Amino acid sequence: MGQLISMITSTHNPKLKLVRALLGRAKERRDAGAFLAEGIRLVEEAASSNWPMRFVLFDETLNERGRSQVEALKSRGVDVEEVSSSLMKSLSDTESPQGILAVLNEFQLPIPNSPNFIPHSRSNP
Repeated sequence: MGQLISMITSTHNPKLKLVRALLGRAKERRDAGAFLAEGIRLVEEAASSNWPMRFVLFDETLNERGRSQVEALKSRGVDVEEVSSSLMKSLSDTESPQGILAVLNEFQLPIPNSPNFIPHSRSNP
């Protein structure tokens, strides 16, 4: 049986305030060192690539595929909380939210010492 998930109901919740800030200007995202992934596919992609997640929010409109993703994230120790669908709509940057979003930590990928790309030679016509 799955763990209980807490429900965020207050618009003044610090997590909701962070999401709203991240939806704003790029400066807010840089200052927080975080960004949003919204929708089932983006959250799945972030999870499958082991991208560091601060937390995930979902609502009751989330479909079965999304709910199984929520369970998988919980089992990995990700902080997952439910919000009302009206709160999710107020947080969403899309016209019809899919019922899930994740706050991801921003990080720089290392630049390899020896890049493995092949330079193209240019021929002068």
